[in-house]
Amino acid sequence: MKKFTIGTALVDPAANEVQKDGDIVRLEPKAVEVLCLLASKAGQTVSKEEILEAVWPKTVVTEDSIIRCVSQLRKAFGDPELIEAITKRGYRLNSAVRFLDNNDAISVEKVLTRVSRWQKHLRWAIPLLFGLIAMLVVWGNPNFPYWGVGAAVVIVASVVGVLLTPMIVKITSDS
Repeated sequence: MKKFTIGTALVDPAANEVQKDGDIVRLEPKAVEVLCLLASKAGQTVSKEEILEAVWPKTVVTEDSIIRCVSQLRKAFGDPELIEAITKRGYRLNSAVRFLDNNDAISVEKVLTRVSRWQKHLRWAIPLLFGLIAMLVVWGNPNFPYWGVGAAVVIVASVVGVLLTPMIVKITSDS
């Protein structure tokens, strides 16, 4: 099956991999087969029987096998609502799916790689920037009367930077 995207994630069924936010998650082959089936019918409910027949043909398995695969997929994508369980009926993929030809797949991989590199640099650059600004304010002023407070300002600014970084990275990756 061709590579495809679900949201910002790139799915490579041949390699049993999902690339999301610069991280590569390896999946079990059966989980990838379930994902491919759901992706081919995105937005539609796929019955449990259809999943069992397509993924485990001529094999006796219980619905627990589907549940395990869906759980693994939700964890890989970091979104518990990506695959919706429809009571007594089946499952539905709640995301747009875009199947890629070879040229699209290469360009998407390059963009995802660039974005992930930028995000990794941003994770350490923002706290460093907050710390440097605080140091310049405190130690750049020779008449600063409270050197003990100055050290605390630097520490607080760095901690704030560390706490804000995941939110800033999330906001920039969503846009």
